[in-house]
Parts: sequence; C-alpha cells; structure tokens
Amino acid sequence: MFLLLAAVGLLIWWLTEPVSDALAAAGDIRAWIISTGPMAPIAYVTFFAAQILIAPLPGSFLAVLGGYLFGFGAGLFLSLLGLAIGASLVLLIGRKLGRPLLERFFDRSDLIRWERKLRLRSPLIWFVLFLFPVPDVVMYVAGMGTTPLRWLLPAILLGRSLGIFIG
Repeated sequence: MFLLLAAVGLLIWWLTEPVSDALAAAGDIRAWIISTGPMAPIAYVTFFAAQILIAPLPGSFLAVLGGYLFGFGAGLFLSLLGLAIGASLVLLIGRKLGRPLLERFFDRSDLIRWERKLRLRSPLIWFVLFLFPVPDVVMYVAGMGTTPLRWLLPAILLGRSLGIFIG
C-alpha cells in the first residue's frame, strides 16, 4: 500500500512539474508584456506571432494570458491578430523554402499525386486538422503544399480560433 501511495505521489509530482514550469514561464511573459507599458498590445501580438514561428516558445497559455491582460474581447482580437501574422509568416516560409527543398528530393509530379491522394489540397481538411491542438510545425507543412494561401490561411485561422476563443 505504501509503495502504491508513493508511486501515485511521484506520478502527481512528475505530472505537475511541467505545469508549474509553464506557469512560471507564463508569469515571466506576463511581466515582460506589462513592462512594455502602452506598447503592451504590440508586444503581446509580436510574442503570439513569434511563438508560432519558434516552436519551443510556450503557446498554450498565451490566449488565457491575453484575456487576463486585456479583457476577453481585446485579448481575443489581439490573439487572432498574432495568429494571423504568425501563420502568414510560417505559410510563406513553408511555401518559399519548404516546397523547393521537397522538390530536390522528390519528383514534382509525385508530390502533387500524393497530395491529391491525401487530399491535402483541401482547405476543409486543413481546417478540421487545425481544430485539434496540432504542433505549429504542421503550419510549415501546410505551407509546403499547393493549396492556395488565400484558402489555406482562413482555414487555419478558423480552425485555431476555436481554441483561442475557448482559452
């Protein structure tokens, strides 16, 4: 019985350690944003966009932090603006650097054929995919495809906006 309780205690400690680290990081981010004074909305949008571009930056708590700092409406707007900027940049990077790189290793016609088989050209598929908490690297992959950016960006924004709204 003692071993079971000790194991459960260790498991709880092990699971809460990353949460406390994330909360500490969120506190540091909050302090930095507040320290920018009247530029706080710009700092927040910049940070939100940057966390999409740079994978290790924490993105999970930013929508909640935005609501806390700026109120629900303004926090939602600023989060969506940061998402639009970050997603646009990632899609452009994926389109400009990723596709040519893939075409060095695979025949272009083969890539198009596989995209069609996987239905990766459909904005609806990308929308459904981004309803789930997929890593930001998936946006780079989306940018590498041939789906027009004018369809892809709204699909990603709508898919991700639900999570931001809930946050």
